[in-house]
Amino acid sequence: MKPSPELIKLVDQCLANSLSRTEMARLEELLEHHDNLHYYIEMAGIEASLPVAFDQAPAVRIKKPNHWLKPLAIAAAVVFVFTLGHQIGHSNKPDPIVIEQAPAPIAHSATITSLIGVTWETSAPNSFQLNSQSQPVTIESGLIELTFSSGVRTLIEGPAKISVTGDNHAYLTSGRLVADVPKGAEGFTVDYASGRVVDIGTEFAMHVPQNAQPVEIGVFRGAVEVYQKNTETPVKLIKNHAITHGGIRNQELASVPFRREEYIRYLPSREFPWQLPRTTTSTPTTQEFDVSHLVWKSGDYLAIIKWMHGRDATRIHGAELLLNGTVVATDQHTGVTGDTPMAKDNTFTFSVPEDRYQRGTWTLRVKLSAIDRPNSTLGNFTPESSGVLLFEDFHALKADEQDFVGTWEYRHHDTIHRRTFHPNRTASYSVNGNTTADFAQTRWSVENGVLSLTFPDSRSDLKIKQERHRLHKKQEIIFLNKPYRNGYAVKE
Repeated sequence: MKPSPELIKLVDQCLANSLSRTEMARLEELLEHHDNLHYYIEMAGIEASLPVAFDQAPAVRIKKPNHWLKPLAIAAAVVFVFTLGHQIGHSNKPDPIVIEQAPAPIAHSATITSLIGVTWETSAPNSFQLNSQSQPVTIESGLIELTFSSGVRTLIEGPAKISVTGDNHAYLTSGRLVADVPKGAEGFTVDYASGRVVDIGTEFAMHVPQNAQPVEIGVFRGAVEVYQKNTETPVKLIKNHAITHGGIRNQELASVPFRREEYIRYLPSREFPWQLPRTTTSTPTTQEFDVSHLVWKSGDYLAIIKWMHGRDATRIHGAELLLNGTVVATDQHTGVTGDTPMAKDNTFTFSVPEDRYQRGTWTLRVKLSAIDRPNSTLGNFTPESSGVLLFEDFHALKADEQDFVGTWEYRHHDTIHRRTFHPNRTASYSVNGNTTADFAQTRWSVENGVLSLTFPDSRSDLKIKQERHRLHKKQEIIFLNKPYRNGYAVKE
């Protein structure tokens, strides 16, 4: 029987002492088959008899074999006794010397590329760059976007626990997962306690419950292969099909309706467009935004009402956060949004107590009105003002000075802009790679999570212009009073 590509790969990794725990468990399962075990023993014998070519070898370490796979060692011993006639037992002979090349650095296999409403079970990972040696990512609530180096994008909804086991491979202990597999990354694999899912170029979903109930797997498009534990023949699922199996009672595979609505397929947007009504009345108008997909838990949230287009500044008459129509938190200060000289106090904060949080319809309600143009009355013009409302969670509230130091790049009207905040509180600015003198006299400071950049502006009647910024996350910056899209951290 010809060995499978999977068996060949796992045996090679085993002999090189580079198996992860998940791969280790899978190899043990494969070796329960006699032909697979025979192949392993044959390869192990060849490996042990290889001559030591010191003259051609690069820098190496010499050590004794690491017999970590006890069940594997026992199985191999039995076969040697009955098929090869070797006596396995205590021996006065020393263990054979194995020549092992110094290990190369482990490359990153996946990156946490976005977080929404995440509560970590213990603490956040030391690094958002993950590989097979990283600790499992464990969350109590919220949504994580995990992007693999193969190009596969996954969304994991808490409570969940997932381990990155390779460039195109993961182990899901619990939680909901949706995987979008692009062309060229076919074969993306997710292992779980009672089996594995292998992609054939698709978008699929799976749910591994924490209560040991059966696992659910469904396909949005394309197809996947589902391997049940201790079976070698997969079950193929195609578009709109779903199955359940496994769990504490080891339930047999069953076809079920695909509950598509229970899975989050796209990273929820934090951006909501707003526009002043084109009317000459000065009465504030109420605008409401559904933020249910962004309120995952109790804690602090903030709304940034940002101007993007139009000639008129807009007054903001407070804001409220409601659950199922009932006000939970308010911020009733008055702010103004508009271009740089006009924008002021356009960020509103809300605190959701633990005893007031529950899943439901969360609505953000704000009141907006136009501000009279100079030398005019409101009745003489129709307001022109529009922009976006950004709804952020506590991550944007906790930035300090060190978080802002570095270079931030954004695009505006097909032009590449970079702002650099230096450790000495000065700043520099470049357009399409050319540094300008615009920021020559600038200074910046951080207070309450907001960076203020101040510099003289001869074009303004105020003579002083100030930009303000918050962080959306560690690698993304928000312009609070400029009509630009978010900037992203770059390395010089």
